[in-house]
Amino acid sequence: MKDERLERLRFQISEDLAAGTQKSVAEYAALFPNQDLLVSRAYVEAHTLGLNILDASDEGEFIGPYRLEKELGRGGQGVVYLAEDTRLHRRVALKVLQGLGPDAKTHLQRFRREAEVASKLDHPGICGVYEAGMAGEIPFIAMRFVEGETLAAITDRAKQAGSSAPSELLSTFFLDARDDETTDASVSAEASDESRDQKSSTRATSVNRKAVNEVLSIYEKAARALHVAHEAGIIHRDIKPGNIMITRDREPVLLDFGLAREETSDLASLTMTGDVFGTPAYMSPEQVRGERGSIDRRSDTYSLGVSLFESLTLRRPFESATRQGLYQQILSSEAPGARQFNSAIPRDLEVVLETVLAKNKDHRYQTAAAFADELGHVLRMEPIVSRPSGPLVKTLRWAQRNPALAVALSALVLCISVGLIVALISLARTRRALAGERHARTEAEEVTNFFERVLQSVDPGIKGADVSVLEVL
Repeated sequence: MKDERLERLRFQISEDLAAGTQKSVAEYAALFPNQDLLVSRAYVEAHTLGLNILDASDEGEFIGPYRLEKELGRGGQGVVYLAEDTRLHRRVALKVLQGLGPDAKTHLQRFRREAEVASKLDHPGICGVYEAGMAGEIPFIAMRFVEGETLAAITDRAKQAGSSAPSELLSTFFLDARDDETTDASVSAEASDESRDQKSSTRATSVNRKAVNEVLSIYEKAARALHVAHEAGIIHRDIKPGNIMITRDREPVLLDFGLAREETSDLASLTMTGDVFGTPAYMSPEQVRGERGSIDRRSDTYSLGVSLFESLTLRRPFESATRQGLYQQILSSEAPGARQFNSAIPRDLEVVLETVLAKNKDHRYQTAAAFADELGHVLRMEPIVSRPSGPLVKTLRWAQRNPALAVALSALVLCISVGLIVALISLARTRRALAGERHARTEAEEVTNFFERVLQSVDPGIKGADVSVLEVL
């Protein structure tokens, strides 16, 4: 019980420090009465662990050899600063761990793992690590500073603009301004209104497709960078637009390997069966199920496919007001066709998206390189390898994902079919019986009519004389 109170107190102090609402020892003692010793211990630990690094955000402050310039962003346990390495006189992105809370040991392990994983990767499309260490008791990672903005920021601005034509919006962020100026200049100031409308329509179509191609080019490069990480045995596990930085030269750079793991490692000490890691909207079905052993490079490729879908349509393939509803969609629902949200998307690209977002990872692209190759085929208008799934294939895959429901529906269909067959047989018998009855009635009527005609043909002049049947006939 004592340890539980201590952990709760530690977490409260770290949360206050992270929020900038630091309290005095006396104030914490009032919140935890009769626990003066625990309060003093937790307060000292919080400060000696370096949790109170918020004061270091002031320009000119130092963390080790790094002079802080400004804060770039912050997350649950870390703050990223733009800093200068005073030894090599270069700018770096300095990630500092803070707000550890009751799971301090686990957070420190993951922080160190992020540095170890990223340091193994050397590729222009991956944010490299220069150094990792401790400044006093403050853990830090010095990384390459990538100037630009994330795909998440670009997409969010496009969404806020509120257009129903995603590609027109994306052109604002993905196409060079000089391209737009050149296109605008081609419209003569003296042209008629009708001519202007025609040229505007042509330009819109052109810009839409150019914007789609620009997005494809970025994602093709991102997929190839991801493949490099996979070939090094690293699974990212949190691929999303927020972890893809776009530089001023329009080059994608993968960020944040904090949840990454080595493909051959089970990370037993950090990840237990049933744990769910990643950002919910971008997680693969196997991540949602918490199947640690099933998460591999194809899971990352799936997440990259979700990100591409969002960049092209300004919506995610699966959306729900609740996390449980979102998980249910990811596990059970097919991704909608992207063209229904953006008509500028080529049909081949829609097939590529269908493939990369397959529920069963065996039906997806088996490597990020294969995904990149398909995006390249679409860009160059070459034939793609993937083929669209027909109704039968989709039905079979649905049955594989929902075996119990499939069995129940099959039984229902079978019962209905048997009932229908029995009804048809009964109907056929009834029809045959009715037909036989009609035939017998017709014959009887014909016989009756015959004898009526026979009787009517008898000569009244015979007056009781015997007449043979032969004579009558």
